[in-house]
Amino acid sequence: MPTRSQLADFTRGIVGRFASRNNDIDGQWGIGVIVEAIHHAGQSEAAYDFVSAAEPLIRVQADWLRTRARDERIPESWIESCTLRIAIERNAKPPRESHTHEAWAAGTAVHKATVTAAIADDRGRTWSTSEDVWCWDASDHQLRRAHDRGAEGWLARVIATLQRKPRV
Repeated sequence: MPTRSQLADFTRGIVGRFASRNNDIDGQWGIGVIVEAIHHAGQSEAAYDFVSAAEPLIRVQADWLRTRARDERIPESWIESCTLRIAIERNAKPPRESHTHEAWAAGTAVHKATVTAAIADDRGRTWSTSEDVWCWDASDHQLRRAHDRGAEGWLARVIATLQRKPRV
């Protein structure tokens, strides 16, 4: 029998999908692409509503949430809102145990991204999960390579997505 506490599992799944090294955008680590795009858009944070999910980048994740809710027999009416926030702190010193510490020590700009997913249920409770991820921007070489493929370019698509005002 479904319970609203399962919504906490959904927030962990959303954060895990965005923070994971297995999340990629056109072959690049997704969180690094998103952090760079947020910076290029002149922002330090981006927020997206998964319920309306108009942007292609977010729509895929929103579809995952709807599928999970359906598979777990969670009524759609239980999910009032679902928001993803990604806040960045550029040029931060990573903890020594982070995989990015050596790159930082060698002079690579390393950034802290705080990925937070929150689901508000129909009873007014908010279920939330947050995770800090350490990453760096995609390199200029990778940007040129994506552009040279004749694609619209993943960074351009992500920047366009970030420049749209989310409905929160």
